[in-house]
Amino acid sequence: MNLNDILAPIVKFLQWTFEGVVFLGNLPNKIFIMVGFIALGSWLFMQYRYNQQKDRDSKFL
Repeated sequence: MNLNDILAPIVKFLQWTFEGVVFLGNLPNKIFIMVGFIALGSWLFMQYRYNQQKDRDSKFL
């Protein structure tokens, strides 16, 4: 058993997965961008709530 016997199935699997990504086109990019904007919006909203809470209560720094 040599290294080629070990790596050949891994290479075939990776080639198969990347063929699927090519088939999808720009859809993964659009999904990642949408998830990023949703995460940014939720983080900014949470920061806004924390700032409001800080302004109301004097125990927060």
